[in-house]
Amino acid sequence: MSKIVNIPELRFKEFSGEWEEKKLGELGTFKGGGTPSKKQSAYWMGDIPWISSSDINEDCIHKINISRFINLTSIKESATKIIPKNSILFVSRVGVGKLAINKKALCTSQDFTNFIPFDVDSYYLGYFFQARTNLLKSFNQGTSIKGFTKSDIEKLKLHLPSKPEQQKIASFLTTIDTKIEQLTKKVELQEQYKKGVMQKIFNQEIRFKRDDGSEFDEWEEKRLGAYIEEYKEKSTINNQYEVLTSSNRGLVYQKEYFTEGRISNKDNLGFNIIPKDYITYRSRSDNRKFTFNINNLGVIGIISTYYPVFKFINGNNKFFVEFLNFKSSYLGKYSVGTSQTVLSLNEIKKIKLNLPSLPEQTKIANFLSTLDKQIDSTKEQLAKTKEFKKGLLQRMFV
Repeated sequence: MSKIVNIPELRFKEFSGEWEEKKLGELGTFKGGGTPSKKQSAYWMGDIPWISSSDINEDCIHKINISRFINLTSIKESATKIIPKNSILFVSRVGVGKLAINKKALCTSQDFTNFIPFDVDSYYLGYFFQARTNLLKSFNQGTSIKGFTKSDIEKLKLHLPSKPEQQKIASFLTTIDTKIEQLTKKVELQEQYKKGVMQKIFNQEIRFKRDDGSEFDEWEEKRLGAYIEEYKEKSTINNQYEVLTSSNRGLVYQKEYFTEGRISNKDNLGFNIIPKDYITYRSRSDNRKFTFNINNLGVIGIISTYYPVFKFINGNNKFFVEFLNFKSSYLGKYSVGTSQTVLSLNEIKKIKLNLPSLPEQTKIANFLSTLDKQIDSTKEQLAKTKEFKKGLLQRMFV
């Protein structure tokens, strides 16, 4: 039988040789955490950061959301402890699999099993466990509160390269994380810009001009029913078309929106058919807000009868969808009900709004479409970078 060679699939060319097997407990020590009494407000007046599992992000070991601070008295009189910087903060309850590395000393809740490493690179270990989150989740046990303890993971075996190789791997993956963070921030800024400029456009603080430079006519109050044409065709067989759902992130395939087991391929006879480029929205809401979406998936779909289907005639669909979403809170006032309200399409038809002419609608729609393309381009870069990192994590560790 040939000897197993402990080397990764993907490796920097300047390194060679097998990686050494170690137990996690041999590489450092563990410290738990605790929560000072919330009834003692004096405990929460200090400058020592304290975090809970909700302050750790799912996919970034560098970012910790610090918003609460305690003092030495609260540490002495509770189970929480000071965790030195560059420790690995494992979420061992309520979010098992999440972890982060602290850049400064802090305290944690009892939801953490914190690891203070000796002669090993913290970020290398952090990325190793990010690549092996299922390994941590496999220790999940318990009934009311699932999780793992120090004794569960201290005997965990892992393979280590030399310290320089550890640092090279950690540095490289940190560069990828920095790119992901930059792209994430860019998407946020682009979306904020679009939101801000839409507010100015729809409040008529920004006006477009005709191609010849002349002014468009003033906006006029119109009833939405003058523009809306309902589409009432329904599916005549089960699974006649792909089942869709309308969400805050757009019109999407239902199978991609809900988790496994939440949807069924049966009993969709009589669903509303939604052709390409038609509009829909969920007519029921828990917060009196309603989101409108265009079917730009390139396919005919079917959707629950809770989702009316229509298009705007003598109007620009893109403009109206953006405008109605901007006016969501205003439209919500016309919904009826208590805990869950209903906004029927017939009720929408009665609503009057100040609207621009069709040529100005088109100008506005084209401008917003340009912004959408920029946002989508950045999102695509972000998705590709995340997928690239995922591939690296799978191939750079033993």
